[in-house]
Amino acid sequence: LAVDEAVTPLTPEYFSFDGINLFAGELAKVNKAYRKNTRHTKIVINNINQSYATHRAYQEAIGKLTAYDVFTIPQDRKIADAQINNKSIFEFAPTSKTISEYTRLAAAMGA
Repeated sequence: LAVDEAVTPLTPEYFSFDGINLFAGELAKVNKAYRKNTRHTKIVINNINQSYATHRAYQEAIGKLTAYDVFTIPQDRKIADAQINNKSIFEFAPTSKTISEYTRLAAAMGA
């Protein structure tokens, strides 16, 4: 394996939440088989819409998983618009509500 860390991107849905423990178990098997120590300490929840009760519930449940740093990227149409315009969200919409969390994630990744 040529990775030091696995970052789990999720959507605020049941199968994403359920898959966290499944993935962690499979990663532990791979680590053991290859004598690696790939870390799994970061989760990114994408497209959170705080007006949806289910999104809030999954965000809260994932936030209670103490083994992880959780990054919450809010739903923002400007992200797709930035991609269409071949720009980063920082260039396209510098006041976007997503920028602070992307910046926090980049800092945690060592960027």
